Amino acid sequence: MEENGFNAALLFLGYLSVSSADADTLSAPLNVTIELKGVNSALVTWEIFEGDPVIGFAITQQKKDLRMLRFIQEVNTTTRSCALWDLDEDTEYIVHVQSISMSGTSPPSDTVVFRTPKESERLASKSPGCIIKVPRLSPGGHHRSRMLVFRYSAISFFFFFIAPVL
Repeated sequence: MEENGFNAALLFLGYLSVSSADADTLSAPLNVTIELKGVNSALVTWEIFEGDPVIGFAITQQKKDLRMLRFIQEVNTTTRSCALWDLDEDTEYIVHVQSISMSGTSPPSDTVVFRTPKESERLASKSPGCIIKVPRLSPGGHHRSRMLVFRYSAISFFFFFIAPVL
């Protein structure tokens, strides 16, 4: 009878150790996305499961032709993003994200492959803009005009005021 109680205690302790090991297991980060910030930089973002005991993240960035590998460790757990910098134009990159806990790292996220644009592609993607002449009377009653140039692109807005033209 005493042996049955001992076996039950071992079974219970075994259950506790398995469940605590499961609690320390990290899930791979989800929904990893890349947002290009220009020819030479990008922003990686991701999500994690709520409740994972994460103390940091590891981001692996590699050229697809395998000539370069960069490993970034991020300890800020409130931000789910990391800037990638010094990228080569017109180059394919592979990115993985892993969560880090006190007991180890998660499996890598799904592979994300992206290509940086050529400088000429980035410039060509900007709209050509439009020129609007806005009539204006000068204090002396002379008719003068000022040109307003408006350019829109996904990156920024530019407003140029060109000196008055007669």
